[in-house]
Amino acid sequence: MDPTRILLVTAEPWARNVLALLSKCPQDLEVIHALDGAQGLYYMSKSIAEGVPYRLLIVTAPLPRMRPEATIASIRAIEQGLNRPPYPCLL
Repeated sequence: MDPTRILLVTAEPWARNVLALLSKCPQDLEVIHALDGAQGLYYMSKSIAEGVPYRLLIVTAPLPRMRPEATIASIRAIEQGLNRPPYPCLL
């Protein structure tokens, strides 16, 4: 069975704590941490190209290099261009 994949896009210092807690979950869970919106877009694009999508995208504010809203809007544009359903997203 493939792991449940989550992308956490945050520059907040508490992200390391969240990652540590999630790694202790009993189910097969893979959490990728992006430090800014541009890196988050890279990871999302890569997951789409490889055919292994994330099940959930979590974005916090503030983010360096790219506002959270712009990050999500860019992801939605990619999804629309590829005619695929939107990823679940928490902001």
